[in-house]
Order: sequence, then C-alpha cells, then structure tokens
Amino acid sequence: MFTARAIHAALQAMKMSGRAVRMLDLCAAPGGKSTLAASVLPEGSLLLANEIVPSRAVILEENLVKWGKAEVVVTQNEPADFAAFEYTFDLILADMPCSGEGMFRKEPEALAAWSEDNVLGCALRQRNILAQCWNSLRPGGCLIYSTCTYNTEENEKNVLWAAENLGARVLPVECNPDWNIHPAIEADIPAYRFFPHRTRGEGFFLALLQKEEALAANSGTGAANSLTARANSGTDAVNSLTGVADSQILAANPQTGLENYQQKNFKEPFRPKKGRNKSPSGKKFGKFVNEVMDKKKLSHLNSLFDEPEAYEISLLPWGVYRAFPAQHAAFLARISNSLRIVRAGLYLGEYKGNQFIPDVSLALSTALKAGKHFPSYELHRQQALAYLKRESLQLSEDCPRGQVLVTYGRVGLGWVNNLGIRANNRYPASWKIRSQLPVNQF
Repeated sequence: MFTARAIHAALQAMKMSGRAVRMLDLCAAPGGKSTLAASVLPEGSLLLANEIVPSRAVILEENLVKWGKAEVVVTQNEPADFAAFEYTFDLILADMPCSGEGMFRKEPEALAAWSEDNVLGCALRQRNILAQCWNSLRPGGCLIYSTCTYNTEENEKNVLWAAENLGARVLPVECNPDWNIHPAIEADIPAYRFFPHRTRGEGFFLALLQKEEALAANSGTGAANSLTARANSGTDAVNSLTGVADSQILAANPQTGLENYQQKNFKEPFRPKKGRNKSPSGKKFGKFVNEVMDKKKLSHLNSLFDEPEAYEISLLPWGVYRAFPAQHAAFLARISNSLRIVRAGLYLGEYKGNQFIPDVSLALSTALKAGKHFPSYELHRQQALAYLKRESLQLSEDCPRGQVLVTYGRVGLGWVNNLGIRANNRYPASWKIRSQLPVNQF
C-alpha cells in the first residue's frame, strides 16, 4: 500500500528510520491505514488512532484489537481537540473526510451525495482540519495528506494552501513508473494520484508534507494571519468554484480564518457504509485509573510477558486489567484528562474470585505466544470458521479443561471455556461472522 511508502519517506526525511516515533492517525476508521502503520512503524513506536464518529470508532477499535499491537491508543475526538497538544506528534496521517469521487464506482451513495457545494465545503473543512492539527505536529515532523477524491480543490489546492499558509514543504515519495501513478494536476508539486483504470483499487490522492522548524512557532496562527492580510490589503483571493472570498471565510471564523463551510446543499462528507449502524459501549470511556492491586495477581499478570518491565499494568474502572507500554505511560497520563479514550494498550482480562478470565485482546496479542502461558488447542478449518461464527464446538477428549486458547495455523483466534462435556465459545458476539458460508468453503 502506497501509504506505507509515504510513512517510510517521512521517517527518512525526519532522520528517524529505526527510531521510535509517536504517530497520530487523525481520521482513522475503519482502520486499514492504522493497522498498516502499526506494522511498519519502528519498534517501540506509539500509534494514536482517532475517529470522531461513534459507530466508526467501534469498527476502528475492533480492527486494531484484532491486529494485536499493545502500542496503540484509540480515541474519539474532534480534530480541534488535538490543537492543545503542541508539538506532540512526529507523524500525522490525515486521511481526510472528502466528497468521495474516487468511490463512485464502488459506492452509489457517494455519487448521490456529490455536488459542487459539497466539494467546496469539504475543501474548506479539510483546511480547517489541517490548521487544527498542524500545531500538534512537532517541528520537522511530517503529515501525510490523503483523500479518496479527484478534484483539485480538495487535493492539490489544499496542499498548496498548506505550503503557503502553514509553511509546509511538499516532499517526494519514491515510486516506480511501472505502477502507473499519476502526478499532480495543475500544480508543480510531488503529489500522487491513483485512478482505477491505471492502478488497482479505487481513486486516491496522497501528498507528504513536512513542518519546517523555522516556521513551527507561527504554525498555529499562519492561516489566520495570511487570510487577514489578504483581506485587509484589498487582494481578497476568490475561490474559483463558487466565488467565495477570503474575507467571507474570515468573517465566518475570525480566530482561524476557516470554517466548516455550509450552504443549504452541503452534505456531510461521504463515508463508506461499513460500520455506520454500530455504537460504542459507554463503559469504555472515562479516566483510566491505577488502583492498589493484589501482589499475587500482579505477579501472575507480569508472568505473561517475557519482559514485564516493558509494560505498566493497571486496573480499569470496570475490573479489567490493562498492560500499556511503560515508555509511553507518561503520554497516556497526559492525554487521559483531555481526550475521550476508547481503548489504550492491551486488555489482559479480569479476575472472578481467584480465577483469571482472559480477554480476547490477549488471545490476539502479538505479545502472547500460543501454548506458553495458556493451554492451546489447534482447530481445523471447519472448526475455526464455526468458532468465528460463534457456534458451539466439539473438541477432542484430550483438550485441556478450563480457559483454552484456540488457534488456527498456530495463530490465536480467541478463548473457549472447556467444561469437558462442552466448550463454551467466548468469541465476542459483536464480532461473529453472520453471513452464511457456502458448503464448499469447508
């Protein structure tokens, strides 16, 4: 995926290849780019994946839990909420909400929602998001700007706007001409366009921006100052699509010179269908707390890790124990009072009396080696599919009793509570495969 190449290019530009970084995926759902980032970031890096829409935040959380990385925080916040965290992130991925022109052939709803007003509204909203998150990018840090649309208003013109108003440098990303990636349109900048008739997949645009160290101190006010200067000088820039001038934008929001432009025909940016109708569990939000823990329990939890000193274990308000990378614990404490945290780190499980009930996150974690800390049972393909459909399982008599990690291809799928006469399937009900699988799939 080309985003991975952009991440590597950013790390090289920052001279941080092989060094741990802190990354923000600002508009992260459903999580494809977040899971990719979690895989390619240097060891020890922390990924904060954010999604403002509650139903999509649930899908984001699920996909990141299934990916098995402990060095992840999932939040549900507005982009503006990150402006207070000055110079906090080395790398930001901003896959912007957009007019969705690149999804026309795949999602008819994208075509139905499209209008010229919507294009302009999305373009101005994207500039607003850029200005809001720019302050949280450290001097010399990089921002990957991407959309799934074609028009220049939301793509090249916004990149040029960031260069002029935020002091961003536009960096090249190495690519092979045989990949048929199209260069920028109507702008002499290194930007990358993906068209379905030239590359595999749907429409996509990407540009890599770097924050200049000399201009970083003024990054929070550059957009507003530039708009104000042009409006006061009588050289009011007018948008080519609708004739909206800088002074009109400035009047809508004098503090930043930006607005989420709304006309009567403006609709919310197009979002793919997946995950629209789900809502998060309220118990997941709130402050994370450390409580005095039973030393025996803490010793048991520490034994799950080859390097227990690398994790800070805490008890969450609803009784679940969580492990979080110790090197990022101070950062988690810093953001916990300001951001709405959906999940952070690795959920280990809970104790019912003296019995430990492991969480599904632990089964999927890359830190847990199958068969080392818990008894495991390898499923064949039909059993594995039945397990993922949350059906009952018939296990062999030699399967261990109690909490058993079930695997397929030696990869953890989840837990069963084997009672001997039956095995209770503990795969999360909200995750189960609901579609009917053809017989020949088995």
